[in-house]
Amino acid sequence: MIDFLLFLVGVHLCTRLIAACYGIVDLWYCWKQYRYRSLGKILLWAIIIIAIGLLAAPMHHVAYIAGLAFFAIFHITIYWVGQLIRHQLQ
Repeated sequence: MIDFLLFLVGVHLCTRLIAACYGIVDLWYCWKQYRYRSLGKILLWAIIIIAIGLLAAPMHHVAYIAGLAFFAIFHITIYWVGQLIRHQLQ
């Protein structure tokens, strides 16, 4: 049960980190004004991910890292598949 919960926590935290990274793309036009806020959010989520990884029991690391990797791979795959479909429809 704990492995499943840590998997879900990994998915959620990876989602939040990727969303924070999109802040750079979303705020490109006013980067000077929001650069510290955007970088601060990225740093915050990265620190939380690392802290949970260090605090979790060693027997649960695989589930946590699997959750992080699952969403990262899922997000990248969905993005590229979407790009391929979009280019095929044009």
